[in-house]
Amino acid sequence: MSLSDEDVRRMARLARLALDDGEVTRFGDELGRILAFVDALRVAVLEEAPAALCGPWARTPFLRDDRVEEAGHPELYQTQAPESRDGYYLVPRVIEP
Repeated sequence: MSLSDEDVRRMARLARLALDDGEVTRFGDELGRILAFVDALRVAVLEEAPAALCGPWARTPFLRDDRVEEAGHPELYQTQAPESRDGYYLVPRVIEP
């Protein structure tokens, strides 16, 4: 897809960019290649892409078993905390009663 110099100048004005004639030509070519790439993406088949396997839009959602794969070590983590008691971290009060 090619853009006219007037199209490029109009976009540059909207973006508040000052372009000389050489830059108008160069950016017109670059923007044309970008728009051609976007057009090519429109025809791409996305139904089989990995991203299509998960999320609310998926036809067959990718699900895994909800299981613990590695046990934590809370005692070890709490030894590094400034204060802890009965398995809980103690933090300063931030909201006054």
